[in-house]
Amino acid sequence: MKYSVQVIRNKIISRFDKDRAAWWYVAFHLEKFGTQAADLVEFAEKVHQQFPKLPNKMVWGNYLIPTIDENYLLFEIDASAEQIDEIVLLIIEKANEQGFAVLDGKKDKIYRP
Repeated sequence: MKYSVQVIRNKIISRFDKDRAAWWYVAFHLEKFGTQAADLVEFAEKVHQQFPKLPNKMVWGNYLIPTIDENYLLFEIDASAEQIDEIVLLIIEKANEQGFAVLDGKKDKIYRP
């Protein structure tokens, strides 16, 4: 099963009290700078350490791939439904602890710190 979630800096969407407005902004206005933010790289590494058997590059089968930019981190996940639930829950919990928001497009939900 394939799944993806975005971890973004809460300051980017904190001005929007409605999730719909935040989704709109992220979809059309979040720029890609090509610069990897150190704190997001560190966060991705911490998540991957919790699931060391999942490769962080595209392979045939299960994987957990981070794509990192200046203001956001996209996790692409391919795993069993049970694993995905566990991974996404950990990402939400750890991201919120660090002040990041998590956008889950499949559930149409934003988890804010």
